[in-house]
Order: sequence, then structure tokens, then C-alpha cells
Amino acid sequence: CAPVNTILQVTRDPQLASRGFWADHDRPGTGPFRAPGRPVNSSAPLLNYRREAPQLGEHDAELLAAASAASRASQPWSLPAGPRLGDLKVLTFGTAIAGNVSATTLAEMGADVVKIESPDRPDPLRLPGYPGLPKAVDPSGREFSVVFSSYSRSGRTLTLDMKSPAGLETF
Repeated sequence: CAPVNTILQVTRDPQLASRGFWADHDRPGTGPFRAPGRPVNSSAPLLNYRREAPQLGEHDAELLAAASAASRASQPWSLPAGPRLGDLKVLTFGTAIAGNVSATTLAEMGADVVKIESPDRPDPLRLPGYPGLPKAVDPSGREFSVVFSSYSRSGRTLTLDMKSPAGLETF
């Protein structure tokens, strides 16, 4: 459930304006324009922005040179050197569909993903009770929904009581 507004209504929305949602940008090739700014405002920095998104075609010469060098060497073209998702370690507290699908996407692209759940409040998708669907059993013998399995595949799970000193120490 969400409001459905036209673009004009969104640009004039007083709630968005009051929280500084819109920002002035000035990029080569486009000139000045107004668009959404950073996703959150906080008293302490939450996100580290390394640089603006590249302009269309900004890296074409670099990518074409790499492709040309690869073909000259009679090797298949490969991506430039740099960090890969396989180098990424992800701890997620995400639940339900959005939390599980985003973690699954990272895991299936090579990241090492560990989902952390509370013993008192498991992921709602984990709970059995979807009529007509088969049930599954985890290694501890606890029954869970196959819906959970389909949305949270390819990662690992860990149950931690984040309210206890031992759980916090483990985390």
C-alpha cells in the first residue's frame, strides 16, 4: 500500500521537501538539475560515498582497451582487476522477502552471507503454516516452511540472542 503520485506531485511533496530529499546536482554533460539526494540524513555519517556514479560512456575507452588486449592475446575477454563479491563477507539481519532475497542475491553472486536470527523472533518466512505447501525440517529437527528455503537459499544462518552478553560477544 502506497500513495500513487504523478512526477509533478512528487516534486512538490511538502514532506519530501521538509526533510531535504531533493538536492541540486551539476554534472558534466547534463548541467545543473534537481534530483533525489542521499537516501538518509543523520547526525553521524552512515554511508561512505566514494564517488558519483559514472557518466554514460565514461569508462568506454578503458573497457574497450581491455577487450582489445584480451582478444590480441587470444584469450576470452575478462573483467578488469578489482574487488569481487567473492571477497565480500555479509552479515544480515534481513527478514521476510526483501531481506532474504537481497541476501540470496549477494550469496549467489559469490559473497559469503550469514543471516543472523533471534531465537525469540525467527524470520516470519521460516514459520510453518502455509496451507498446501510441503513442510521441511532443519538439522535440529525444527519444522519450517519451504517458502523460507526458496527465498533464503545460498547463505548460512546463525541464531544469536543479541540481548545477551554472550550473543553480543559472538557477534
